[in-house]
Amino acid sequence: RGLIPDWPLDHAIAIEHHLTGVAPRLTMSATVHTERGQAKAAGSLTVAPEIEADLDVDVNELDLTALRSDWPQTKLSARSAVEIWQGQDHPNFEVNATILPSEAIGTELPPVDFRGTFDERGLLVDATLHERGLPLHLDVKGPPKGPIGFELELRKTRLEESPRLTQLVGARGTVLGTVKGKLDGDHVEATTSVDGSGIVYGDVDVDVLRARGTTDF
Repeated sequence: RGLIPDWPLDHAIAIEHHLTGVAPRLTMSATVHTERGQAKAAGSLTVAPEIEADLDVDVNELDLTALRSDWPQTKLSARSAVEIWQGQDHPNFEVNATILPSEAIGTELPPVDFRGTFDERGLLVDATLHERGLPLHLDVKGPPKGPIGFELELRKTRLEESPRLTQLVGARGTVLGTVKGKLDGDHVEATTSVDGSGIVYGDVDVDVLRARGTTDF
């Protein structure tokens, strides 16, 4: 049967863990081994008067299908520092991570620098994708309870300088754009803005591109 009833695992995993020190402050390390990849956490753990943790977490070529067969096939690698402490109403956390070059469903993923916090002020996320010709930046923020705002920015770039965009659209020219919106429960509102110049796609030549759109569902 599943190790956790609400989150059954389809494949065998091995967990190796060590705790040393004198309570309430301990030094810990734990490694999760799967058939394809592993994850490791190491650092300090305080168990009283409230639980606190300061950990380095590394993921090495982890395939999510080694945990659940219906999850996407991946080859994920990441390095991160994680802090967890107890707030007034809920656990707080701060994550600083670098997702190393990885794969998902057969597609190569570029490196991503990521910083996220959740505390009494709410959720803050800042992520930057590092790929030639595709300078993407994501900001997410919102109160502990309430709608979450987001902004995805494509900074000014030339389409032909991105191997990924060249393969997908085969166009040339300069573009920049943003997607701004709000997530409130199951409701999403977003506005899209794209500007460009010197766009060439097949036999189509556009000197100036200006596109705006809204999404509400």
